[in-house]
Amino acid sequence: MRKTITASAFLALLLSAAPLRAQSSPAAAPALSAAQVRERAALLRDKDLEVRLRAASELGRAGTAAARRALVAELGREKSPYIRARIVDALGERPDKDGTAELVKIARGDKDADARQAAVKALAFSADPAAAAELLARFADADEEMGVRLRAADSLTRYQTDAVFAAFTAALDDADGRIRTQAVVSLYNGFGYDRPRVRPYLERMADDPSAGGTAKLYLERLGR
Repeated sequence: MRKTITASAFLALLLSAAPLRAQSSPAAAPALSAAQVRERAALLRDKDLEVRLRAASELGRAGTAAARRALVAELGREKSPYIRARIVDALGERPDKDGTAELVKIARGDKDADARQAAVKALAFSADPAAAAELLARFADADEEMGVRLRAADSLTRYQTDAVFAAFTAALDDADGRIRTQAVVSLYNGFGYDRPRVRPYLERMADDPSAGGTAKLYLERLGR
């Protein structure tokens, strides 16, 4: 069953959109030996939640194939949506081609919206065309959870391509005011450096009942 995002949650998502592009990919962690990977994998099932989350983070930062397999296996066993989302966060710590493929799979079809949202957030750092394609699909999917769609739009601001620009401008005509507002936010965050290209779209949205205030704010920031 699809959930409806609350007004406060929607505002929080919008406020979190701008810093996303300023984030950088995590620094490399010291390599884990095979024995250390097995040790962390065992800790993923510890009774202490903090121990489990720390083990997941260490496996994610290790970025090895064995560490990734351990995380994927635990994701399949885990029942808690919160912990599953944190495992996905760990998978996104050091995305490579294989890691991106796992994240795309999660974003596309995982049963938990929290896990899908964590996956689309992590895909911002992939720099892989497959990631961009899946983010576009998540943003455009009217049946997807709203939080996932909004986060996908955030992540797409790192993929400054004509296809992404077209997706944002098309979304300005969406029936849902939350999507229109997010499209304005992401258009500015992703392409605001190109003022002549972005300004006409912001001007068109200035009188929108949902997105108008945001569009006017960004027009002021663009200046003349």
